[in-house]
Amino acid sequence: MQGQGVAFFHLPVRNVGGGLGGVSALIPAEGISLLGAVPVGVGQGFGGVARGDTIVVKPPPGHGLRVQGGRQAEGQKTKVSKEAGGTAIQSERDFHPKTMRPHDFLGMAKNKAAMSIFVSLPAIDSGPVFVAEPCPMVRSRTFGRLPDGTEVQAYTMGNASMELQVITYGGIVTRLLVPDRSGRREDVVLGFDRLEPYLAGHPYFGCITGRVAGRITAGVFELEGHRFALAVNNGPNHLHGGWAGLDKKNWRAQVPAGSEVPELRLQLTSPDGEEGYPGTLRVEVIYRLLPPATWEIDYRATTDRPTLVNLTQHAYFHLGGEGSGTVENHRLEIHADNFMPTDGDLTLLGVPESVEGKPDDLRVSRRLGDVLPALLH
Repeated sequence: MQGQGVAFFHLPVRNVGGGLGGVSALIPAEGISLLGAVPVGVGQGFGGVARGDTIVVKPPPGHGLRVQGGRQAEGQKTKVSKEAGGTAIQSERDFHPKTMRPHDFLGMAKNKAAMSIFVSLPAIDSGPVFVAEPCPMVRSRTFGRLPDGTEVQAYTMGNASMELQVITYGGIVTRLLVPDRSGRREDVVLGFDRLEPYLAGHPYFGCITGRVAGRITAGVFELEGHRFALAVNNGPNHLHGGWAGLDKKNWRAQVPAGSEVPELRLQLTSPDGEEGYPGTLRVEVIYRLLPPATWEIDYRATTDRPTLVNLTQHAYFHLGGEGSGTVENHRLEIHADNFMPTDGDLTLLGVPESVEGKPDDLRVSRRLGDVLPALLH
């Protein structure tokens, strides 16, 4: 172990209810500091921690922390509470040190203007309790190359619960791993593991869609007395920004320094007149992973003249995970009293109708397998 740059530490910990305890940890010696840590050497200083005790670990800049150790008892829960000016993950479970799964007890918080990790542990047996190692919150690799040789990068973002992979081509989310009710992580978005299928054509899997997501009837709109004709790329209509919308651009990617959570910023400039739209449009889309398990998308756009913009993320979700069959057993509930009908070309007819008595009535949760046949008829 020491040959890999790791060392044991014995940490004095503060009990929320009063008193002190201790916990043994296997921590990489390079690039990480532990607040209040006292090194005692390999194999020494194994201690115990009472319920509610908290350890504060400060990873190096731009890194998160991966934690693993013993096994937790079944049927217990983990709660999130405010602690020391940040968010602490406080377990209500018992631990068995040798077989605990990774990522079970890990929280990120802002503490004294520094990224910190709060790990709260209940009653712990003797012996090595957890292994902690700094890991980049966002890492990149080459995903492929466009026909002109331009490199497409893949960025993988991760926290204690989730992992998101994004490629610069189209800002496409190719993978989203999230835990199910038993804690097992599955990929819940549809996508490919190679660039070529995306270049060959696909139904907008996981991409940033625009300038305008959706259809514009006949590819024509009026704005401030001027009529604009757009590219017609879907029957008689304009769809999702045209033949070369934002989904077919290679975005600039930036990982902001000092971010408190995994974050990726994608930026693109669409020139005046592209696909028929007026104005130069500068777009920034920010993907963030927030604890405990939230994917946040922040859209920003500026223009130098009046124009239309309506961006979206076009992910296809399958909550059963990759390779688990159809979505027929998913249940869907939509709080809408009306819907907008279309014609055979999916052109909006412009007059809303009530969902009452129609297959579109999803005001009460319904199984998709019972709804889809009538919707697709």
